Amino acid sequence: MTTALFDGPPPWYVPDSPLPPASRIAVVAPHPDDFDVIGITLRLFQRASARIDVAVLTSGASGVDDAFEAAPDAKGRIREREQEASCAFFGLPRERLNFLRLAEDASGHSDQSAANGARVAEFLARCRPELVFLPHGNDPNLAHQRTFAMVADALSHQHSPATMWLNRDPKTIAMREDVYVFFDDEAAEWKRSLLRHHASQQARNLHVRGHGFDERILRGNAETARSAGRPGVFAETFELRPSG
Repeated sequence: MTTALFDGPPPWYVPDSPLPPASRIAVVAPHPDDFDVIGITLRLFQRASARIDVAVLTSGASGVDDAFEAAPDAKGRIREREQEASCAFFGLPRERLNFLRLAEDASGHSDQSAANGARVAEFLARCRPELVFLPHGNDPNLAHQRTFAMVADALSHQHSPATMWLNRDPKTIAMREDVYVFFDDEAAEWKRSLLRHHASQQARNLHVRGHGFDERILRGNAETARSAGRPGVFAETFELRPSG
């Protein structure tokens, strides 16, 4: 099923191969900022007139350091405001950004519960997407694992023809790299500006890793391009998987 999106066998290289036509896209982001990690690919689809609807599953409050904001109730609002600002910079209409605020476990990850799964399924049923973007499930992050499980289950029960685009994240353990979306320095600077809207994550990465959130993501994009034999540029990469 995935090969119908592109000509020939994988891997496929964009812009060498044209993007597949898609009029309706859903992005299922476990936290604020997961949308931005694949901002280049989403911008290409948006420029091709695709409608993009985004569901942010949790506020990601646990990802805000106390040094940045100590008040627990304020942390989630901070991250949602950051996502609103980045999506406005991207050019996404505000009504297409949805904060589902799913129930969380004690560690701040979304619960893998029937109620949470129903909320995700409701979003997907309303969007009727042709393509669904989300992090790969082969990841130590429980939120990424559970997001993949909820989306896959919902699409299967809905008998959806959508194809899942599972993106590489800095914590992805292993994945099949079916699609590479390459971009140059100019596009990388645009993506850096997009990522910098997440000031809480920029501060956290500087404190924990010694470099910013923007640098962490772009370093990974540069390594992905090198691994594909194209040093000196950047790439976002995806495993394509049919629903069901």
